[in-house]
Amino acid sequence: MKKQLNKYGQIIAITGGIGAGKSFILRCFRRLGFVIYSFDQIIADMYKKGGSAYQAVAAAFPECATPYMIDKQLLAKKVFSNKDDLIKLESIVHPIVREDLYKFVKQIKKHSKTSIVVEVPLLFETAHPYGFDITISAIVNKETQLNRVLQRKNMTIDKFNAIVERQTTDNYRIKNSDFIINTGVSMAHTFKQIKILVYGRYKRNSIRYGNHRP
Repeated sequence: MKKQLNKYGQIIAITGGIGAGKSFILRCFRRLGFVIYSFDQIIADMYKKGGSAYQAVAAAFPECATPYMIDKQLLAKKVFSNKDDLIKLESIVHPIVREDLYKFVKQIKKHSKTSIVVEVPLLFETAHPYGFDITISAIVNKETQLNRVLQRKNMTIDKFNAIVERQTTDNYRIKNSDFIINTGVSMAHTFKQIKILVYGRYKRNSIRYGNHRP
């Protein structure tokens, strides 16, 4: 069934690979009046001392815990080099994030009908059925993706490759998303695509739905 994005009453997922521009897209939706929620930001808060995931992660990975927070760089290095550690971390963090999201959505819906846009980096990589009304994938060419990611602090080619290896492909995202946003041209071009999508003149993903895109 074909879907249409609506500014009211929907829960909308933004996903995509590392460096694909998900966070920028999220900010664009906020600028257009949508309510936003970022998995990455929530997880960062959970890793702080007193955060909802701090104690459990510290118990599972004590070498990655400081008195104030979980050392995310050290934790990432550990889990991306050991699949069992990655599964262990995800089993701790994912249920906490999902519960937080459900509480957030419930609270927002008490006071507003505005659609909520959720940045979910690993939407297709996890089996949990979130039940989003609309799924949007951010797509970018590999050269631009690599250039963006290597500008991040403590990022290396090996770490980039390890992250990409556990993420699904853009081909899979394209086949399973309602809309595609190309972030590889410019910020202005990305924002233009989102405005066209929001105001109803952006055609659905042609690969999934069989119609022509503009």
